[in-house]
Amino acid sequence: MLVELYDAGHDRAISQSFDKFRAVLGSSDETFLLAYMAEINLGVNGMECDETRIREGIDALSNAVDGNRLSRGSTLYCVGNGWAALKEYEKARDAYSAALSLLSESPRVAAQCYKNLGTTMEELNDLDAARALYERALELDPNLAEAHFALGLWHYRHTDADLDLALEHFDEIVWRKGSAVTSPPVQGWRAEILFKQQRLEEAFRELRTLLHAEPRPPWIRPWCARLVATYGRSSVGAARFAASFWGAYVKEFADDLPAKKEMLRCIYDLLESGENTGWNYERFRQTVEIMAADGDPDAAFLWDRVGHWAQAAGDWAEAEKCYRRAFELSPNRYGYCLGTALNFLRRFDDAIDVLLPQALEHQPDAKSWFQVAVAYEGIGNVQGCIDAYKQALALDEDYDLAWFNLGGVHWDSGNETAAVSTWREAIRRFPTHPLAVKLRKDLPQLLG
Repeated sequence: MLVELYDAGHDRAISQSFDKFRAVLGSSDETFLLAYMAEINLGVNGMECDETRIREGIDALSNAVDGNRLSRGSTLYCVGNGWAALKEYEKARDAYSAALSLLSESPRVAAQCYKNLGTTMEELNDLDAARALYERALELDPNLAEAHFALGLWHYRHTDADLDLALEHFDEIVWRKGSAVTSPPVQGWRAEILFKQQRLEEAFRELRTLLHAEPRPPWIRPWCARLVATYGRSSVGAARFAASFWGAYVKEFADDLPAKKEMLRCIYDLLESGENTGWNYERFRQTVEIMAADGDPDAAFLWDRVGHWAQAAGDWAEAEKCYRRAFELSPNRYGYCLGTALNFLRRFDDAIDVLLPQALEHQPDAKSWFQVAVAYEGIGNVQGCIDAYKQALALDEDYDLAWFNLGGVHWDSGNETAAVSTWREAIRRFPTHPLAVKLRKDLPQLLG
C-alpha cells in the first residue's frame, strides 16, 4: 500500500497515516523510507509538513547511502530535497551536487535534481546559475513540468522580465503522474502575466477556469481577488467581470470590507459608462451606509461616489447630503463637491465657508477657484468674484468658462471696457465655443 500510494503521488495521504505505517513496518524497514520521502516531498513543495520527520528521514537516507543499501545518486538527491524542505540551502546544494556526479545513467532523475539544485541556487541568490541549471534539466528531460514552471517564473521575476518567454514555458507544461506541478498554480501565474500584457479577455478566462478548480486550494480566492482588484477596472469589459466576481466573493466572505468596496467601485464605473448594472441608487446608498457603519476606512470615498450618483440624476439636494457625509469624514479631501452642490442649491454663504479652505490649501486648483467665484457672485461680492476668476485663470489659462464668466461679471458691474476686453480674449482663444457664438450674435457692434 505504501509503495502504491507513493508512486501515485499521494504524499499527503502517506503523511496522515505516517505513524500507522511505522507501527507496521518499523523505522528500519527500507520500504518505510518512502514515508520519509513523502514527508520531504511535502516540505520541498512548500506544503505543510513535519520537520522532525524530515530530519529523521535525512538521517535514515544518509545511513542507507553509507550502508550501500540503495542507489547512492538517487538517495543523495532525496537527502538534498530534505535539506531544501528545511530551508538549509547550502546543505541542499552540497547534497544535490554530490548526487549529480552519480546520476549520469539516470537522466530523468538527474533532470529533476538539476531543477531542484536550480531552485536552491535561486534561494541562495545565484540567479544566473539557477537559470543554467533549469535549462540543463530541460536538456535531459524536455517534458519536465517542474523545470518549465521554474524557468517560466524565473523569466517573469528576474532582471528584464520576459513575459512572452515565461508564457512559452508555462504552455510547454505537460501534466504527468506524480508531478509536483498542478494546473491551478500555472493558471494563476498565466493570469497575472496576461493581465500585465493587457490581454484582459485571456486573463479573465484563466481566472474563470481557476475559480472552478476542484478541489479548490485555499490560495485561489485571495490570488484572484488581488488580480481583480489590480486590473478589474481597467476597461468596461474588465469591470463587468470584476463586478460579477466581487458579487460572488462577498457572498462567501461577507465581512471583507475591501472586497465590498471594490464591488461598489466597479458598479459605479459601469454606471458612468452607461452599462446596466442591475443596481439602483437606493441599493447603492444603503450598501454604503452599512459599510460605513461597519467601519470601512474609505467610507468618505464611498459617500462621495453616492453623491456623484445623485448628482448625475440631477438631485442636488440628495447629492449635498451625501457629499456632506464625505466632507465630515475627510474635510480636507472632499470639500470641493460639497461646495459645488451648495452653489447649485444657491446656498452661497455656506459654499464660501467650504470652498475657500479648499482653494487656499487643500485643493488649490482652477476648479476650486471657479466655484469660489460662483459663490462670491452669489453673495454679491463682485471684487471677490473677479479676483477668484482671475486666480482660476492664472492656474489654467485655458479654462474657457472662467474667461466668459469673468467678462460677464465685468459687464454686470458696469465695467464695459473690461468686459469687452475679456470677451475678445475669450473669443480669440475659443472661437467655436457656444458662448463665443452667442456673444458675437448679441453684441456684434462691440465684438464683431
